[in-house]
Amino acid sequence: MGNEPLKHRIIPMNRYFVTTALAAALFVPSVASAQTAAPATQQQAALTAAEFVPTATFSNRFEIESSELALERTQSADVRHFAQRMVQDHTAAGEALMQAVEASGADLAVPAGLDQRHQQMVDQLQDLPEGQFDAAYLQMQRQAHDEAVALFGAYAQGGEAGPIREFAATTLPVLEQHHQMVMTTGADAMVTGSTSATTSGATEGSMSSQESGASTAASGQGGADPAESTTPSGGVVPGQNPN
Repeated sequence: MGNEPLKHRIIPMNRYFVTTALAAALFVPSVASAQTAAPATQQQAALTAAEFVPTATFSNRFEIESSELALERTQSADVRHFAQRMVQDHTAAGEALMQAVEASGADLAVPAGLDQRHQQMVDQLQDLPEGQFDAAYLQMQRQAHDEAVALFGAYAQGGEAGPIREFAATTLPVLEQHHQMVMTTGADAMVTGSTSATTSGATEGSMSSQESGASTAASGQGGADPAESTTPSGGVVPGQNPN
């Protein structure tokens, strides 16, 4: 190791930092405790076309399918505008990736559909009640664009030279713009969605307590002489004979 050329010692460290940064970007906060974290294979910088192409394809396809679902379910004009932009831009990105793969001449297959992780995320969105959908959709979009910016940035800098790397470099600014958009879209929905379950539970608990209290009061007064009723503080009602 002491006589090893300097470049052989530096390259693994560079890859370590890229991998660490991407792993941090792939940290997934739970949505309703059911969102699946990124597998270990996706927490490594995709520096070869064979790694980049399927990962980018699944990411891109998730953006389209989740946003199409948002267009069907959201009641928010802001979320609808954002989802329309995602469908438009990521459809174009998917076509551009296909062209880049063909132009590269590489023997790479562009997968269709979604991988298991992203399919679970779409399924989760489909199962959410209306009041929680927008917040969950936007949270997933923030996570997805964190991942995409890290992935495309890594490949644009260290990927194999050629059409696929050029595609990554060209698409990266669009993804960064998406990331800025999602950070400012639907702030009210994020707050509403995160508190809707708590509010609902508190309301039901309050109603239950009121009903329980009313039932107890009714049973307690059922056989009592109204003249012997007491105030809530335990005092005697005005006009009552204390004996």
